[in-house]
Amino acid sequence: MTREDYLTLLHKALTAPHGVALRLGNFDKAEQARSRLYRIRSTLRRSGDPSFDELSFYKDPAGDLWIVRRDKLPRQIRDDGLDMNSRELTHEELPDHFGYRNYSFAVSKPKL
Repeated sequence: MTREDYLTLLHKALTAPHGVALRLGNFDKAEQARSRLYRIRSTLRRSGDPSFDELSFYKDPAGDLWIVRRDKLPRQIRDDGLDMNSRELTHEELPDHFGYRNYSFAVSKPKL
């Protein structure tokens, strides 16, 4: 494929509802195409054209290359299961081993 073919493919992926699949059926060819797409996007980005930054390139298990719109990728919200129960600390609760609670005493102590 030529550079123009790759640019056409990128434009097609941007206008498709979810992206496009480039049927290659070979992991080496898929990696070669992905590398070329990264180089083209990087060159365009350096020249001030970030229009293809919204795309991600994935090799699927069959050796094809998927050009996917990032805004269509499912996003998982990670939750650790802890409840959000917070309150403000008081001055008396500050740890004195950092010197916070006794800072005014240490400053006002006369030098010998």
